[in-house]
Amino acid sequence: MLNKFKENIYNLFFFLLFILPGIFLFAALSSYDKNDRTIFKFSSLSSEINNFMGVLGSYVSGPMIQSLGVVSYLIPVALIIWAFRALFNYRLTWVAMSSLPLSIIFLCVSFEYYLADFSFFSGGVLGKGIKAYLLNFLIEFENSNLFFLAIPALSLIFLLFTLNIKYLELRFFIKRTFSLTLNFFIFLSYVFRFSKKLKLINLENKKSVRRFKTSQDRVKKSALIKNNPDYDFPSIELLELPEKIEGIDEENKKNAEINTNLLANVLNDFKISGEITDVKQGPIVTLFELTPAPGTLSSSVIRLAEDIARSMSAISTRISTIVGRDALGIEIPNKHRETVYLREILDSKFFRETNNKLPLALGKDIFGKPVIVDLAKMPHLLVAGTTGSGKSVGINAMLLSLLYVLPPDECKLILIDPKMLELSTYEGIPHLLCPVITEAKKAASVLGWVVKEME
Repeated sequence: MLNKFKENIYNLFFFLLFILPGIFLFAALSSYDKNDRTIFKFSSLSSEINNFMGVLGSYVSGPMIQSLGVVSYLIPVALIIWAFRALFNYRLTWVAMSSLPLSIIFLCVSFEYYLADFSFFSGGVLGKGIKAYLLNFLIEFENSNLFFLAIPALSLIFLLFTLNIKYLELRFFIKRTFSLTLNFFIFLSYVFRFSKKLKLINLENKKSVRRFKTSQDRVKKSALIKNNPDYDFPSIELLELPEKIEGIDEENKKNAEINTNLLANVLNDFKISGEITDVKQGPIVTLFELTPAPGTLSSSVIRLAEDIARSMSAISTRISTIVGRDALGIEIPNKHRETVYLREILDSKFFRETNNKLPLALGKDIFGKPVIVDLAKMPHLLVAGTTGSGKSVGINAMLLSLLYVLPPDECKLILIDPKMLELSTYEGIPHLLCPVITEAKKAASVLGWVVKEME
């Protein structure tokens, strides 16, 4: 009985010995303020102390934070754990106490080496100094990075010794943590499957069951020809009218005549015999048809593209053969480029009378004629280009081409916009099968459903 009482007094003594400084240090570190006075910084202007533990807390927490960084919290945490283990009759070994400084050293180096970009996870002056010394010392070794890979492992080992955690306790903790994590992911998988099933059901409910009508019937229902009694097509007046600048056409024609004579002289300088038989002026470039003299190789003219551009002070020059004719086409950019408006293409005779099932207005060709293609005849369509080359404008033109001629019961769209920049404008239109998708996981789910529908 007396021995039991002595043992309880002994455990209570060590509990108080560890718990009181542990709580004090934790409160002092948690309320650390860089503006407080410390043994390294004193100012008569800042007499107010913001630390919960007062002047003593400020004088203790300041050097600890500056020397050890965030690793300073290991000291009060270790003291508190030691206190409760002593209360429950767990003897504190010399291994645990001697492992504490080693844990601090390795953790400071680990935080400073791997998490130096985050100021909160700094390893303090100790971590910076040891890291700099090790980098200087190991610079001659080829596999010096392997040493820094081992430091976190050593930190964990010494941390386990410091906290006096036994093997069976560690195994139980890992097993229980793994079990809880596994159950959590199983729960998430059930939730994800259920939500995915709901989304697919909504998609199937929204799916149009009507098949495409003939192209002639579709053209009759076009907004550009006749209003649909069941659906109000967007008005062509919503699109911007083409701006015609006076004198541009005449100036481009004069430039074309000048370039014709200049091109003939340039070709003559490069010993290329031939005659420029035709000049076709487009909105962006002008095509000069060159009929080479007999015996002139096409390759000898094509490889002079850069030299011709330099001689004519042009941005670039493209030379290629003209299919079905004994001539070469030399394209030179116009001095004044014409802006191609979507309205003039959608309002053109070519677009209004097209029989394409899914017409796309792409722009104008080199002769200034509208380019209309049928998406239904393209198994795949890839739009690529550098930044600022017009990918977004092209995609918007294609979408508007469909929206202006096809009602929602004949055209359903699934728009995926991970950047959340390009396609949010179309949110809420009746042609959408589902809201504009901006998350990668949702995109994968919807694309999987689309593949099943196509199969």
